[in-house]
Amino acid sequence: MSKFEEVKDVILKLKTLQDGVGVDGETMQYILEQVGMDWQMLRQLIMTLPLEQVEYLIEERKDLGL
Repeated sequence: MSKFEEVKDVILKLKTLQDGVGVDGETMQYILEQVGMDWQMLRQLIMTLPLEQVEYLIEERKDLGL
């Protein structure tokens, strides 16, 4: 099986978890942490999302006191 096929298989499994509902955000975060990709994903998203969205999320977090 090629790398691309393996990735497609993993994605299909994630989409069909919980009787077809798919993986939730907390589970995906756990998966990213377990494979050591949480920081990389955070950085990648911050660098590619519109700055206004990033600033909004930072303000939301501050408002929540986290």
